[in-house]
Amino acid sequence: MPEPIGTCRRCKQDLFDSAITDGDEKFHDECFYCDYEEDEMKCHKELKELEFHRKDGKRFCTNCYSDHIAEVCTACRKKIVGTRMMKTQGDNLYYHYDCFICSRCPEENNQIGEKPFTRMSGTFVCQDCYKKDHPDKDCKICGEVINTSAVKDTQSNLYHRSCFVCCFCKEELAGKKYINRDNERYCKDCFDEHKAPICSKCDNRIKSDEQVITYNNNPFCGNCFICHKCGRTLSKKSFYDRGPDVGFECSEKDEKGNCL
Repeated sequence: MPEPIGTCRRCKQDLFDSAITDGDEKFHDECFYCDYEEDEMKCHKELKELEFHRKDGKRFCTNCYSDHIAEVCTACRKKIVGTRMMKTQGDNLYYHYDCFICSRCPEENNQIGEKPFTRMSGTFVCQDCYKKDHPDKDCKICGEVINTSAVKDTQSNLYHRSCFVCCFCKEELAGKKYINRDNERYCKDCFDEHKAPICSKCDNRIKSDEQVITYNNNPFCGNCFICHKCGRTLSKKSFYDRGPDVGFECSEKDEKGNCL
């Protein structure tokens, strides 16, 4: 007995000699038929020599697909068969490729196709046309049009929410505390761990909610910028710099030499 060449996708029986191959699936000739079934109506027309259409893993002859399965174009209200189909997200509306058009473009070149678009007053507008009417709605990062809610920074620049993210962990920053540094944005946690200045004395990062004191272009945390004698902060006092081995010292003393 010859070795089987595979298993029929439909009847699960071994295939010998020949098979119809569709993608990764194989069928007996008589098992490769239209899948349309509704109530007691079954088509089961063999598809070996016929044009057929696929949907949801099933195959349909052209008549069944056109009469019962094909989506209706929202624009022209005709069935979408044998041509490219466009589908909008959210409301799941279907269009012929040629019916999915920009309401602002010239008629001879108004197909949106795969281009970005937005909705205006119930119609579709390609991104190029939208930009002409809304030159101030471009995202500062990606340059694309913002047609949803925007994020505005302290300089009044606009961003997509998905673009306005921490440059390190990529977490969205809208409505959260963030830190600008070197033309980049950081969430608080990433800034404190990776970008915050390092204290020149203790070598610890100075977190964003802690005081940074700069002396001779060197950063110090509040716990380190203190008088080596009295231990009080020098951030708002005059002081002496006694060198790295001694540290800082209050310059104001009483008659006994105690820090004031």
